[in-house]
This record gives sequence, structure tokens and C-alpha cells, in this order.
Amino acid sequence: MRSDDEVVAALAARLAARAGHQGIKALLRAMRRKPRAGTLRALSEIESREVSAAMQRWVRRGEGAVRLVAAEWLARRGDELAVAALREYLAESVPPNERDRAAVALVEAKDVTSVPRLVELARRGRLGKRAITALLRQAGRLGWQESGPLVVEVLWRGVAHPELLWHRDDAEIWVAAVDAAPSVGPLWSAQTEALAGPISPGCPYRSALVALKREGVGSFLVATWALPLASELRRHAVSAFARLEGKASAGRLIELLESPLFERVALAALIEQGASAALRDGLRHPSAVVRACCASGLGALADPASLPFLRSLLDDRDPFVRMEAAHALATITGEAVFYEDHHGEQRLATP
Repeated sequence: MRSDDEVVAALAARLAARAGHQGIKALLRAMRRKPRAGTLRALSEIESREVSAAMQRWVRRGEGAVRLVAAEWLARRGDELAVAALREYLAESVPPNERDRAAVALVEAKDVTSVPRLVELARRGRLGKRAITALLRQAGRLGWQESGPLVVEVLWRGVAHPELLWHRDDAEIWVAAVDAAPSVGPLWSAQTEALAGPISPGCPYRSALVALKREGVGSFLVATWALPLASELRRHAVSAFARLEGKASAGRLIELLESPLFERVALAALIEQGASAALRDGLRHPSAVVRACCASGLGALADPASLPFLRSLLDDRDPFVRMEAAHALATITGEAVFYEDHHGEQRLATP
């Protein structure tokens, strides 16, 4: 641990940390002699009063990377002094990698006070992709409305420059923004409208950009379903729309059941909403695929009020619909149900 080579010293520190109490004491002595971030980081998974005291000491007296490691350790344990120290690393003069680490630690600590500054840094290109993704995901989980301008910018940029979405990191950021959109509150106002840029007349994604600029995020999400984007990105847009609109989205979700691309995500959203009434209405849909999906959804909800509607499907002209209706009935009643398969033979659906 006394080596001048940082890599060698960090490796020795990790080995010492695994050696138990004596190794940890040796690490703490080494930190007093020569403070190093790699040495301190070796203690990141250790829980003890000695380690906690050392981290508190380095947050108060340390500098640069050493202080950052201590602040990260303490922030994960809810220490307000550490959170305040992490905010200092959001300054422009801080090295980018340290600023990003502090940003991620603040996001994980759920520090809402730092959100406006993090959004500002992200919009000015001063945060790395990992930090931006972490910020957007936490904004979606916690409903940080302050992140609204960043969400709008990311949604716009992803469709205005779709080549970005073929890169994994950029696609993850866009998905995080899509997932956050339903939770961060109103996303469209006179202030945020300025975030949308000009629309090229020949842009193949024009419909979605116009929807975002003029109508808001709900219409934008619907428009993305028909865009030539990666399938997973479009499915995320369906899930986000369902969460944004709630049960008001049921009609559109029912129509999506006919699509092999969206069937599973749309049905999952309808089940999560408990949309029994919409699913019962869907049993009369002209598409056999939709009727079968609706029967399956009602079985998953196990709503006894749906029993007479499902029984009527045992005489449906489509064998797949008859099968799904029988299995749904068996699930709800706990009893075996006979149905006729595509060969006209009797089959048994069991609970």
C-alpha cells in the first residue's frame, strides 16, 4: 500500500480489506500516512464504526478524489454533511469524471435540492451519459418536475436526430426520458415550448416532432409508435403512454392488441390498470386476435363479473378465442371448462 504506483496500491488495499479486522486497521493507518482515493475506495463495502469515523474525517479534511470517495460512502448512508460536500463537486472547475460521480451519488441519495443544477449541467453538455441516465430514471421514480425541460430536450433530440438512438448509451437516455415523462408532471408550457427546435420539411419523423411541439408528450408518444425506430423503443413509448393517460388510454391499447409488436406490452398495461370494462368491450372486437387477448386479460384479472361475457365466447367462430375464453373461465372459477378446438374436438381447460 506504500507503492508509488496507484494501481498497485489500490490492489493491495482491496486485498487488505478482505483480510478482516487487521487488514482494515492497516488500511486506515495507510490512509493517515498517505491519503489515496484508491485506498479509501477499498473500504467502500465495509461497515464498521472505525470506517465510518474515517470517512467522516476525510469528508471534513480531505481534498479532491479522496474527499469524494468518503462523501459517496457516507451519502449512501444518509449523511447530510456528505450530501452537502457532493454538491460542491458540481462546480465547473471540478474534473468531469469527479463531477459525474458526484451527480450519480446525489441522484442515488434522492437529493432534490441538486436537481435544478444537475438539469442545467446536463443541458449544457457538462454531465456524462451515465449521470444523465441516472438522473432521468430517478426523476421518473420520484416525479422530479424540475427535470421536465431535460426530458423534453432528450425526447426531441432523439427523434430529430434518430441516428443517435442506434448508440446504446443514447438509446438508454432516450428510454429513460420516455419512462420519466408520465411522472414528472406537466411537460408542456410557454417556457418549455422553446426547447423544441426547427422541424425540417423532409424529416421522416416530422409527425412526432410536430406532435411534441404543438400538442405535448401524450400525442408525441402515440406518434412514435409508427416511426421506424427500434422495436424496444416503440414498446417503451406504449408503456409510457399507458402510465401517462391511465385508464383513458384503454381504447388505444385495445387497438394495439392486434399488433404482434405491441400485443404483449399493451395487454400488460391493461391488466396493470385493472381495465376490466375495456377488456369486456374488446370481447366484441371484429379481430379474433383482440378478442383472444381480451379474454386472456380478463382471466389474469380474475374478475367474476366477466364470467357471462367469457362464457359467450365458448361459441366464438375462432378456435383460438374459444381456447383463451375457456382458460380464463377455468382460472376465475377454479373449475375445468370444456371447449371445442380447431378440429371440432372437445378439449379441457384446467385451472
